[in-house]
Amino acid sequence: MFGFGGEFWYDRCGSCGGLQLREIPENLSAFYPDNYYAFDTKGASPGRARAWIRLLRDALVLGRARRFTRWIEPLLSPGMLQLRGWLERAGASRDSRILDVGCGDGAWLRRLRDQGYQHVLGVDPFIASPIERGGKLLVKKGTLDDVNGEWDLIMFHHSLEHIADQRGTLARVADLLAPSGCCLIRIPIVSSHAWEEYRDRWVQLDAPRHLMLHSTASLERLAESVGLRVDAVVHDSTMFQFEGSELYRRDRPLTELSTSSYSRSQRRTFAARAAALNAEGRGDQAAFYLRRR
Repeated sequence: MFGFGGEFWYDRCGSCGGLQLREIPENLSAFYPDNYYAFDTKGASPGRARAWIRLLRDALVLGRARRFTRWIEPLLSPGMLQLRGWLERAGASRDSRILDVGCGDGAWLRRLRDQGYQHVLGVDPFIASPIERGGKLLVKKGTLDDVNGEWDLIMFHHSLEHIADQRGTLARVADLLAPSGCCLIRIPIVSSHAWEEYRDRWVQLDAPRHLMLHSTASLERLAESVGLRVDAVVHDSTMFQFEGSELYRRDRPLTELSTSSYSRSQRRTFAARAAALNAEGRGDQAAFYLRRR
């Protein structure tokens, strides 16, 4: 990602195909510099005009004005439409207690709270200090072990792969999850075309930050071992799997990726391939919805 270099070894399970980093670096925080994307706070305090536009868009996606969304859907943020889809599939409402694990600067949570989702909290061990919003704690500095209470939706947006104790983490999720609650886990997966094609040049391998890279089978086994089950799997990979991996094939860091790195034709081809792989269940990332068994 940053061109640090280095050599890292992963062990692959011969049964489920999952990958696990053999040795975790002693100072893992060194691989999360200030310009790591999850800590990007540029959008945290937009200008007044942009803030009003964002609030209006979010209201059309998540708020009381959402009934009008279908008329202007092409103009809305794809990310927020995706967030609405996650919430709806998980059965979450404005009254739900929502916990986001490994949320960085809490970008999703800020926007949820602005649209009336008051019972939201994030937790991340790598932020510099706790983050507040409107005088209330938004993101707690720490791990899942520092969180208590009961939660209707627990989310991991590309964060589970950064956690060393996989079973202990999901066991804690099972303890915190409400009886009818849902755990949403979005992760890169090795049971994918991109892993097969690119191997050590696969952009979502992301050594050594990604300590565990699951296959669909390995995550299902992990969930079952703590009394959870995979209720649904939605492949949501993007053309990033090709943009980043092709860059790595040329020994260039991800920080050099820009809109000019590939032609429009190449980007269209990448996007079409990603959509086809998602339909086949072979995309390089997916959203897993877990519930109690």
